[in-house]
Amino acid sequence: MSRVCGPCQACCGVEAIPSLDKPDWTRCPHQCAVGCGIHAERPEECREFDCLWLEGHGPEGDRPDLSGVIAWSSGDTGAHLFETRAGVVASPAGRACLERWRALRGPLRLFRYGSDLGAATGEPG
Repeated sequence: MSRVCGPCQACCGVEAIPSLDKPDWTRCPHQCAVGCGIHAERPEECREFDCLWLEGHGPEGDRPDLSGVIAWSSGDTGAHLFETRAGVVASPAGRACLERWRALRGPLRLFRYGSDLGAATGEPG
């Protein structure tokens, strides 16, 4: 099952995009009301971002902009999870979302909102 982003733009505010001079945890300058203003010409870093929810994993309610968590593939098993808002994973709903991803993917690495993605290896989720 494949999905469409719809109104979700959560990935656009997480990782750095060097070709756009966009640092970690900042809004992409190409975000607009309907998604990405340069989607057809988006950089390779954006094309390679592997959103597991978009690929059909997890329930509909775990769409990243709704859940506050983006799950990104880290190989055949496991996932990297990024908090898209501070404190999401501390909430009961956030913990439940982590548990659903763990059940689907196995080992998790959690990157908390605002952490140094370049230096961090993430913490076990």
